[in-house]
Amino acid sequence: AKGELVLIIDYRKLQAVRRRLSCGAFGNALARRAAQFRAFFLYHYWPCDKSIFQMYMHEPVDICLLLLSLSPFLFLRVLFYTVLLLCLCFPWPPDEHQIVQFILAFKGTASISDGAGQVVYGILIYYLCARSGTCST
Repeated sequence: AKGELVLIIDYRKLQAVRRRLSCGAFGNALARRAAQFRAFFLYHYWPCDKSIFQMYMHEPVDICLLLLSLSPFLFLRVLFYTVLLLCLCFPWPPDEHQIVQFILAFKGTASISDGAGQVVYGILIYYLCARSGTCST
């Protein structure tokens, strides 16, 4: 008939490969938990159906993730962004848009936390030192 398109998809090869890569019940349970953690983590850090105001006003998990990403402690921030990168790269190949968003977020929070955060900290220490009159240098 005119304008018809028939698409036949065969899933046998994909299922055969998936069975070969399976590590038994423990491996399946571990993969399922990793996928659940990935979905939870990515949804609460970059939700697709919430605005910024909805995200940070209703979900304490979102606020905790934001504070972790803006942490002035280098180890916490590096650990957070390592987990985020692993979550983005888990189903290889990663989405290019998400990787670009990751790079922008990583560099942006680094400049805010390390740059502006350290400047504000230095100004505060100097002010407290000058006000109390105990500056040694």
